[in-house]
Amino acid sequence: MYVRHVAEQLGYRASNVARELRTGKSWSIAMVISDITNPFHGEVVRGVESVLLDQGYHLFIANTDGSPKKQAHCVDLFERRQVDGMIVQSSNGSNEDVGSLVSSHMPTVLLISKLYGASDLDFAGIENTQSTRAALLHLWSLGHRRIGFIAGPKRASGAGERLTAYRDFMTEMQGAWDERMVDYGEYTIDSGRNAAARLLSRSQPTALMVSEDMMALGAMSATTEMGLQVPRDVSIIGWADIFAAALPQINLTTLHVPKRQLGEEAARLLARRLAEPEAEIETRLVKPQLIVRGTTGPNLRG
Repeated sequence: MYVRHVAEQLGYRASNVARELRTGKSWSIAMVISDITNPFHGEVVRGVESVLLDQGYHLFIANTDGSPKKQAHCVDLFERRQVDGMIVQSSNGSNEDVGSLVSSHMPTVLLISKLYGASDLDFAGIENTQSTRAALLHLWSLGHRRIGFIAGPKRASGAGERLTAYRDFMTEMQGAWDERMVDYGEYTIDSGRNAAARLLSRSQPTALMVSEDMMALGAMSATTEMGLQVPRDVSIIGWADIFAAALPQINLTTLHVPKRQLGEEAARLLARRLAEPEAEIETRLVKPQLIVRGTTGPNLRG
């Protein structure tokens, strides 16, 4: 106690380098995400950080802008820097760079997007199938039958799961699904606006389910630009429940994803893998809940 007291009086701080040499660890974790400007990811990062800080780790974050090339560079850089583990939101469905982490035995957790052929990695993600069905049932209960769907990038596993759920629902309810009622976006406002404009011009849906809130904001903008009103002419449902969705001017019906919990689950999976390298591979999913606001209403167009 006396030594600690004197050290505090002198302003002594323990050396991180000495700690690393003593433990054989860097006490650092890397997190690679596709778009740091998307509000969704900020809350996920907070969840990751809250768990890892309690474990004594430092968190480093890299943004890839959805570029597989940038992702490969970031993964390689962090691996050479000898971080203790990584949390990776993949930009692509079949990344050799992430696959290399398996062969190098780097403790790694995949976040949100799965990788084909990477069954040897822990995964923290979102339950997509039943959640999508709940949103579609809401639109169906309001009398909507011409329901358009704006899917996310074809390379994203979660976007694919939501699209499959849409196809299955429409087939169950109507005997078939119409390919003209589907378009794609890149989780940005502009891509949502463009996809909605194409759908509204091509297929005249009375409702749109959109795979992400930023795209849903774009869809709302396209609807207004085309002289239509939400929800009188077109009902819109988003996905994620970013902070802007609840603003009175937007009031977006959406699926609330517990984003901070998602980050916490990813961090706990990585902490478990660091403590127990031989533990069974595990998948943890958070479940979205439908939040009904002002952008959905009865079908008045028949």
